[in-house]
Amino acid sequence: MVDSPGSNAALFDFVEQWIEDCRSGGSRPLREYLERFPGEEQAIAREYLRLSGSNDLSAARIPLTGPLRERNGLTAHLSGPRSTHERYEPTVELARGGMGLIVRARDRDLLREVAMKVMLGRGPRQVARFLEEAQVTGQLDHPGIVPVHELGLDAQGRLYFTMKLVEGRDLKHVFELVFAGKEGWSVTRALGVIQKACEAVAYAHKKGVIHRDLKPANVMVGSFGEVFVMDWGLARVLQGTPARQITN
Repeated sequence: MVDSPGSNAALFDFVEQWIEDCRSGGSRPLREYLERFPGEEQAIAREYLRLSGSNDLSAARIPLTGPLRERNGLTAHLSGPRSTHERYEPTVELARGGMGLIVRARDRDLLREVAMKVMLGRGPRQVARFLEEAQVTGQLDHPGIVPVHELGLDAQGRLYFTMKLVEGRDLKHVFELVFAGKEGWSVTRALGVIQKACEAVAYAHKKGVIHRDLKPANVMVGSFGEVFVMDWGLARVLQGTPARQITN
């Protein structure tokens, strides 16, 4: 007869017996215990943590699924040695250019979607340009410039950096909507987008950074009206300016 999963006393006794058996060197398989409470693995895990005074489920070898498993294993995962690429799971390619490709990726640590730019070439000049783009963009702390999260190497040894994932449309598409009179886009509203883009560019100029590839396709309008100046791969950093301190 299977004990009722809703019986707290039965669950308490079950986990207590299991912990005691483990401490005394017992070798009864965990499966025998779990069969008494089918589908109650997470409740068993919580009771195990409470009774054992531990904060780590790895010793219990409980086959958990879902958020509890991810959160419990995160501390140990972060403290152990690992390659930086292990944090991200690429899903779909978003764009491709001469220097690299941009893919959508899942951040396994923070459980969020990000954009990952991966370098395609391996020449010294390409490496230098790619690193400069990552470092310069990372220093341009402005609401109109996409923040850089992390720089690293992927599983193939290629350089990459991750950024905020911007979902929306580019300014070229906005102009098309203005001319067609669709989705509430007017000349005044489009000018508001251009103004925000100019503010981001003015901030970059103050830092000594020239974009050099500014065009409607490189200005993105987010789902909530955010405006971002994208793709700083061809940017030039002027000598003797604040942004030069890291890229040298």
